[in-house]
Amino acid sequence: MAFLVRSPEPLDWRRTGLEVLLAERAAARPLLPGAVKLTAVRFPPEPAFVELLLRESADLKGLRIEVRLPGPRWELYFQSAAEPLLPAGRRIRVYPAGAAVPASEPGILQRFAAPAAPPLPAAGTRFRLVVPAETRWHARLFLPDAAYRAVAVRLLRKADGTSFFLLPAPPASAFPSGQYRWRWTYRRDNRAASPGSPILSQAGDSSPERVTLDIPWELVVSPPPGSP
Repeated sequence: MAFLVRSPEPLDWRRTGLEVLLAERAAARPLLPGAVKLTAVRFPPEPAFVELLLRESADLKGLRIEVRLPGPRWELYFQSAAEPLLPAGRRIRVYPAGAAVPASEPGILQRFAAPAAPPLPAAGTRFRLVVPAETRWHARLFLPDAAYRAVAVRLLRKADGTSFFLLPAPPASAFPSGQYRWRWTYRRDNRAASPGSPILSQAGDSSPERVTLDIPWELVVSPPPGSP
């Protein structure tokens, strides 16, 4: 069993790193996003925040972030006031009310949770995004970094860099069920691995670019042929 990953553009593996992690707990299927997507949550004891990404330009007035608490029940964490129309690609980080926050990063807007918002559970939970202009909800399970362990994998790459198979390293023959986290790193400054390689930058920033993908996975074992 393997994951097949395809890319519209070739991956430069000389600059790209991939780390695969697994949280061995029931994987909850996400509800797909619309114009706005939940992308990241940082849990206590680190400085906490919930991050959103605008997949297209959007009016966020009335948008709500809700958090699932034991009970089970959903509690309001953040509700957006009137905002100017925001462009696609803009990121929003919502910090706890009254929290000390770092200096704002380019492209990221900082907002604060409702004063009565519950603290984020350190063990992780589900979050729900309610957008008034949309008829569906977007929901995802987020877990803290401590819930994950590294998984040994093998890569079988296509020569032109546009696809690859991700396989479990022997002796495993399949990926167990759980919540997977793929951590990608793109090294703009790759001189440590390849001396003399050009330094790339975006708006003067040559630090590594990092992307995290959370993938819920449920292993389904088919019965052998001829079995009842």
